[in-house]
Amino acid sequence: MRNLILLLIKFGALIIFLIYEIIAFSLIVSYNNPQKEIFIYSAGLFTGFFSERYNRAADYLRLEEKIDSIHLENTRLIRQLYNSRQNDVIPVEFQDSVLMQYDVIPAKISNKTINLRNNRLTLSKGRLDGISEGMGVVSEKGIVGIVQKVSDHFSSVIPLINSRFQAGAKIKTRNYFGDLLWKPYDERYIQLRNIPKHYKVAVGDTVVTSGYSTIFPPDIEIGIIKDVNIAGGSNYYDLKVRLHNNFGKMEHVYVIDYKYKQEKKEVENIE
Repeated sequence: MRNLILLLIKFGALIIFLIYEIIAFSLIVSYNNPQKEIFIYSAGLFTGFFSERYNRAADYLRLEEKIDSIHLENTRLIRQLYNSRQNDVIPVEFQDSVLMQYDVIPAKISNKTINLRNNRLTLSKGRLDGISEGMGVVSEKGIVGIVQKVSDHFSSVIPLINSRFQAGAKIKTRNYFGDLLWKPYDERYIQLRNIPKHYKVAVGDTVVTSGYSTIFPPDIEIGIIKDVNIAGGSNYYDLKVRLHNNFGKMEHVYVIDYKYKQEKKEVENIE
């Protein structure tokens, strides 16, 4: 009580002044039509301004939910697509889970580099989400990289734009097989090597995964051939491929779990 009295003594004059100002303003607005119209118009602008900001914030929050929903839907469609290529005889909707060779795990990129010699991606999912070393990583546009290291909640990925990245690929319409090699430091391009020069190759040909490894399913797009060269004295093409993926803008990816990976490796290792 004492503090309240001290507060009124200290700020009493200001409080009384503000009360009189409010009463005077109310009387002016109530009994003067021009001022009343100005007040209503100004109040509308003020309310509209904050209403717009509120709606933008609400739309942003809903956008995040929509993105997550689209990501999950893409996961389902990608899973169906990869498995349908392996089981062409049976429609996907009727396939038993036993026939599903590939599982797809959605993940978000939590950190990345794109301007180094050996770039890395960090995913916000790990061992507890079913991810393990050696799994392939893709996006809606094509392959992204290979999981190298996993903790309980995070994964480290070697992307295509890493000088240590290794994977086989082929020219889609011609079935010519070669190897991918990234030459620093342009994240837009990768090289396709070891395709004999007597094969017919053309600018505009699509490069896809070979499907021979246990990492990526077959026929996942990588990019388009933009330049065809043959080094002096070489019997092989040096093909410059424009990548479909934009690593600078990429945020969501999908990790591929091949169900029979270990079994295939064991068979192939038999001497």
